Amino acid sequence: MSTAEPLRRLASMTSGNLRLALNSVHIGSSGDLEIEIPPRPSEWRFRYAGLVYTVALDPGEESSSVQVKARVGTLPYSAESAESRRVGLAILRHARTLSAARFVVDRHQSVWMTGNAVVQDTLTPETVMVEILRVIQEGRPYLRLFQEVLVPHARH
Repeated sequence: MSTAEPLRRLASMTSGNLRLALNSVHIGSSGDLEIEIPPRPSEWRFRYAGLVYTVALDPGEESSSVQVKARVGTLPYSAESAESRRVGLAILRHARTLSAARFVVDRHQSVWMTGNAVVQDTLTPETVMVEILRVIQEGRPYLRLFQEVLVPHARH
């Protein structure tokens, strides 16, 4: 194999959604560039209390990560409802103190509840559920407050 071939392979892979991890590109014992692409996380969805939650589980050798997210709704613009926007921003400011759940606003003014956890224990259905429930339980009071001020997300 020519020395340029592994680089061409790497360059062609970057046109897609290349998922590289720490130490995934290295020089092998033969002197060739070797690329190890880690597996994609397992992802599934469920509906609870009117929201669709997405969970991504990325198992690892020493630890595993669990990511939970749900689109809560859309923050109205000031022209649509100045009071609702003011209240929504106040709820977001107050929610900054949470430890497991995070509320973020994207560039389209959609409010998302997210949570990330690293599981150091043995990965079991119970440990995954505990992390998911921790995020939902912590965010639940804020979800109730947001129901009054956010424009609901159209669900299909």
